Formats: sequence, C-alpha cells, structure tokens
Amino acid sequence: IQVTSNALVVDNEHPDICPIDYDPGAVGGDNDKGILIVKLRKNQQIKLTAIARKGIGKDHAKWNPTSTAYFMYQPEIIINHDIFNKLNLDQKKEWVNSWPTAPLELDEATGEVKVTDPEKYQYDNEHVLKAEALGFPGICQVIMKQDTFIFTVESTGALRAQHIVLKALECLMAKLKNIQNHVQKEMDEETADEDLADMRY
Repeated sequence: IQVTSNALVVDNEHPDICPIDYDPGAVGGDNDKGILIVKLRKNQQIKLTAIARKGIGKDHAKWNPTSTAYFMYQPEIIINHDIFNKLNLDQKKEWVNSWPTAPLELDEATGEVKVTDPEKYQYDNEHVLKAEALGFPGICQVIMKQDTFIFTVESTGALRAQHIVLKALECLMAKLKNIQNHVQKEMDEETADEDLADMRY
C-alpha cells in the first residue's frame, strides 16, 4: 500500500495549508498522484503529524524541488551530401550508427540520410571521429543555435516539473517588476529634484 500526501488530514484551523495538488478523494485509487510518504506491507499502519515549514532551496537543499536543471543550445545538423554520397552503403550505415543518440535515419533503399531528431544530439563528436576514420572528414557540421536552447528540469517528485518552471518564471517576473519599479521611482525622484531646482532659480 502506498501512502501519499493525499492521505493527510488538513488542520481545520488552517485549511489553506495543504500539500501541493491535494486531492483526498483520490486516496487508494489509480489516480492518486500525491507525494509518496511511505510504502506499507500487509497489516502495517502508520500514524503521524506533519508540520509544514516554509523555506527555499537557497537556505537548504531539502526545500529544492529539483534534482537536476540544465540547458543546452539547440543543435543544427548540416550534412554535406556531396561528401556523404561518396560513401558506399556499408560505410553510410557505419557512420550513421556512430551517433550514440541516433538523431539521424538512413534510408537503405535510396542511400539517403535525414535528420530525424536533432535534439537527441549531445555534442559527443563521435560522428567526427568516425568520419575521419573512414577517410571522409567534413561529412557534416553541427552548430549551436544561439537563439534557441533546450531547458531540462528533473523534479524530485515533490512538485511537477511543469509547475516548477512556471512558478520559477513567475518569481523571475516579480523580481524584474520590482527592479523596474525601483528604477522608475529613482527616475521620478531625480526629475522632481531637477524641477525643484529650476523653480528655485
């Protein structure tokens, strides 16, 4: 039996303090997506009191809802078909299979290659080494799109990754708005001081 956060009973004095995505009606069902607390065996039971303490990951890692967060630039794979077509079919297969994450697909009937999923590429350069080993360097070029990147967030399970990203953007927008307000306030005060100085003269 999986005991999740949906099995917790909310304090009537503080009904607004509850687990994220709290749904007590889903307890024990297939749709119970609450935070896993403990797994019980047959005839086991648990009784506990949960205390909510607010904090941020900057203070302690236990409040960090992410296990990993990173980004990389969107790769663009450009194949030099003039060089590629000089390879025989076996060499083409060998070169396409040298990509560990398989972002390419070879049509054995026509001998043509196409990029199926450039986001799979991890900048490993295995294809470069293979092309040089085959004696055909420069088969393709991979460039990083400076205006597009892939942002990956892995959650610890306390919050959904989508929720984390959206909340992070909300916090960022609030901070930027706060800076904008302070800058505008400083500009207004400087303008008021200048107007006062002009009135004195």
